[in-house]
Amino acid sequence: MLPSVGDVVAVRVTPGHDMGVILRVLPRRTSFERWRGKNRGERQVLAANVDVIFIVQPLGAERDTLPLMRDRVARSLVLARDCGPTPSWCSPRSTVASPPKWPTCATPSVA
Repeated sequence: MLPSVGDVVAVRVTPGHDMGVILRVLPRRTSFERWRGKNRGERQVLAANVDVIFIVQPLGAERDTLPLMRDRVARSLVLARDCGPTPSWCSPRSTVASPPKWPTCATPSVA
């Protein structure tokens, strides 16, 4: 198993050198993964040992409809929930006159 961002590793450093050699990647508590390329059976680890994933999606662009924005957030929440960490959705400041009436930051319950 190759190490990823957030992995805890065992390292051996030879005396007189400033670099070490990774001996082993310790077991992961959680990992944030995505499907890798065209092979649906292979996943790529983006980050390991993550407790909370903050999902930030733009809101209120002229081309975005409410269902499109809702579906985009829902897809991100499902991906985060499938990986183990707690998802938290955050809305950046909106530049439209009447932004949707959604909370600024929330930890949703995804069933």
